[in-house]
Amino acid sequence: MLPPIILDAGYFMPNRLFFDHLGTILLMAVVGTIFNVLTIGISLWGAGQTGLYGEHDTPGLLETFLFSSLISAVDPVAVLAVFEEIQVDEVLYIVVFGESLLNDAVTVVLYHMFEAYVEIEEDNITVSDIGKRSGELHCGCWRRDNNWDCLGLCHRFCDQVHQPCSHP
Repeated sequence: MLPPIILDAGYFMPNRLFFDHLGTILLMAVVGTIFNVLTIGISLWGAGQTGLYGEHDTPGLLETFLFSSLISAVDPVAVLAVFEEIQVDEVLYIVVFGESLLNDAVTVVLYHMFEAYVEIEEDNITVSDIGKRSGELHCGCWRRDNNWDCLGLCHRFCDQVHQPCSHP
């Protein structure tokens, strides 16, 4: 269900306004999601260190980061619906809309990154593993977002080029 929604949203999105505010959107999507993952993960790990989860069920730091990457994505569908209803400023709408499109990709890539770290185990992680996974974060987000963007652009191009001819 999500791919058609994203395709529709990308097709009818005001491109000029989106790309004019791309820096703000990326800041909120990438930095905001990473901040959420780290904050939630460290908080859960700290709560586990106090014994809140029980004596033998204390999760490690990587496990809490893995879980926090699952729950950190913010999906402002209701906010966007209210924004449309009350006709808020276009810039505010496009920033929230763009952030909601991009933060899901960041969350998926962070989940896969922490999943790989959990498989390696905390004691066996090297600097090269961190560099390799951080590079995947950059490339993975770009690749996932651009697949749907390219599909939307192809659809838009084909729709514009393949208009039925009207002969008098």
